[in-house]
Amino acid sequence: MKNINSIIFTLSLSVSLFAAPQIPSIPWEVRSDWMDVKTPHTWNNVKAVGDGVADDTAALQCALAAVPHEGGTVYLPPGRYRITETLFYGTYQLDSTTRPRGFSIIGCGRDTTIVWDGPADQPMLRLTGILQSRIIGVQFDAAEKASSCIDMGGPGFQSHNLFRHCAFMNARQAAIMTSRVKINTSCTEHRIENCLFENSGIGIFLSHFNDYDCVISGCEFRDCGIAVRTNKGNFYARDCHFERSKTADFQTFCEHTPSIRRCTSYGSAHFLLQENPHCATVVQDCHIGGFTSPDGAILQNVVPALIFDTSIKPADSNVNAPAVAFRHTDTEKLVGGNMLNPDFKLVSANNVFAGGMKNAQRVFDFSNASQYPVSGLTPRTSFLKTEVAHAVRTDKPYVAVIPGKIFDVKRDYGAKGGEADDTAAFQAAITAAKAHGHGAMVYIPHGHYTVRQTLELDGEDWYFGGSGLGTTLSWYGEEGHALLHVNSPKSLGIIDLQFMRMGGRRDGKDVLHTGGAEDSYTLYDNVRGHGWLVAEPDVRGLHFENLGPHDVVHSIATYGNMVFKNCAAATILIDSHYEGTMHVKGENPNRNGITAFQFALLEICNPCIWVEDNNSLVMTDFYNEQCITLYRIMGNAALPSGRISLGSIKVENRPRIVDGYHGQITLLYPQYYNNNLNGVATWQTQNGASVDYLEVASYYYQHSLEWPQDGSFRACFLATGGSPAKTETVEHFFHTHADASVDEIRAQIQATLEDFRRVGLLDLQLNHPGLK
Repeated sequence: MKNINSIIFTLSLSVSLFAAPQIPSIPWEVRSDWMDVKTPHTWNNVKAVGDGVADDTAALQCALAAVPHEGGTVYLPPGRYRITETLFYGTYQLDSTTRPRGFSIIGCGRDTTIVWDGPADQPMLRLTGILQSRIIGVQFDAAEKASSCIDMGGPGFQSHNLFRHCAFMNARQAAIMTSRVKINTSCTEHRIENCLFENSGIGIFLSHFNDYDCVISGCEFRDCGIAVRTNKGNFYARDCHFERSKTADFQTFCEHTPSIRRCTSYGSAHFLLQENPHCATVVQDCHIGGFTSPDGAILQNVVPALIFDTSIKPADSNVNAPAVAFRHTDTEKLVGGNMLNPDFKLVSANNVFAGGMKNAQRVFDFSNASQYPVSGLTPRTSFLKTEVAHAVRTDKPYVAVIPGKIFDVKRDYGAKGGEADDTAAFQAAITAAKAHGHGAMVYIPHGHYTVRQTLELDGEDWYFGGSGLGTTLSWYGEEGHALLHVNSPKSLGIIDLQFMRMGGRRDGKDVLHTGGAEDSYTLYDNVRGHGWLVAEPDVRGLHFENLGPHDVVHSIATYGNMVFKNCAAATILIDSHYEGTMHVKGENPNRNGITAFQFALLEICNPCIWVEDNNSLVMTDFYNEQCITLYRIMGNAALPSGRISLGSIKVENRPRIVDGYHGQITLLYPQYYNNNLNGVATWQTQNGASVDYLEVASYYYQHSLEWPQDGSFRACFLATGGSPAKTETVEHFFHTHADASVDEIRAQIQATLEDFRRVGLLDLQLNHPGLK
């Protein structure tokens, strides 16, 4: 009877689980350089069975050990892989040159499951010291025994890894944690996309300093204790859905500002428990229903908050609970500046808070009719993509796109790799893939390839790409030319490859992307050009020129220098970008398009952001450190005025230069941060600059700001928190950074919020088309 009851329970659990959205089944065409764990190899006679009964630990571990650590791929075909010991991948070496990079584990989505059958409280997979790698399409079932599905440890920086189309279930501690045992490490710049987290103590736990800049997008969290928790780390969550979090959807104790955008929640205790000691809170277009805590959906401490376009409603049994409650916390006492300015400050716009707010003190309201339609999200909206299609783009909701038929430049067209000229092989593969369409892909296995003639990419519904950042292309052609010329394709995907130093040459362009008169759409995903951690603006990199109203550029992730020349009429959305200088220029008067970044991390640049000709730019989340120059913003009075709208996550005291620019510059929730806890940031103006400058919900962490007093830089502040640098008196700081008159700055704040709303709608249109 016990066995029968167990079977009935298991079946009922399976029915209940699969009634909810699941990650997709992914029918890959297997690539020539993938190592199939079910196929025996000459180096051993071990192969995985994948029947859920056999112990596949040795087979999986052997594959992880044997695959090339620079760009290799372990492939898990459909099956249920039972493991009894922790799988390990990575290195304990501190030297970054010895760490695995560009590595991949790829499964078939909900058809590939690794299940834990080992001792309690051990991780399923421990990753140490890996860089720029991927885990795609794998379900991890911790069986309520394993401590975590993935435990990420040291040594050194472990960064820029991607988790996509994965499920993480039944972990006792945390499904993904940035290290249970820290080993001189930092886990930074990870992307977690279209993943499911279910029935775990914590979904994602960013547990230490330098666990920064984690982008969480399109994910779903169900029945976790805490869905996303930070202890000194920080994150950017967008387009995620939460259900029945026992403690909270988010519990944040962040070193730098996190942001939460277009997230939906139903039936959780709290939506946000905010305990950040010295950075702001940002919530945009989130919709919370049925929260169960009598204390409130959002508990906010003394640091400044920006919440807009958000609706909050309690469960029927909790009808008297406030939507937002302000309260003092022990964490805010860690920073003396909070005690100098202990008021609760909220900048609010177009919110609907059933139950209102508790202990609100200084609320600045900027509600108005937006020129953009509302997103239409509800507390029950899910973003998880549950099916796939072979295409570059789709207009169907809940569908992910992947490549279809593979045209392999080595297997099918004889590319040699190395210093051999593989131009002819590439051209033949391009011709075949373009003719086939339907998501066909020119596939470049991992390795290094030489190209001596520019490759022309146009046409409809095909991909050009490799195995990740282990696939490298180098240019040895005519001086000054581009390796790739993307010429107004109707729909094209460029994915999973990088461009190296072209034999040490600095001339030419990695990619030249030009527009045309017909509708064009180009997807970039995991593409790295020159500019990674070198202060060489405009050198090689990705160049976009003369894009117009017909052109749409959508990047899920790019790296290196980016230059946009005369593209202000186009629609350009960069979801995540890392390193290099962002350069926007051109005198074309048609400026009805948008150039927007949802998140950008820019370091060791000169400058990080370079805007010329009074052009406009939107970055909803911008993280900066260790640069030579932060901003170089240029223009003149003869051109239309521009607007630069930045969500500044972290700002250091680096030069900021305004050279002749005319227009508005608005920084939302900047955190002025200095590692020595004492800094003075300075704006410089020259050549007739005329700027209306505004900061909203800024936080000064023992930092100060200085600006010209000659009328060229008209600075205003609203909802400032924190305290000044040690060289400035508190009295002077609170006088110069005092709250502006709401009427004086209303139009500028509303214009910036409209920029952010426009980016949000574009995100939904491109990443979640047809969402209802």
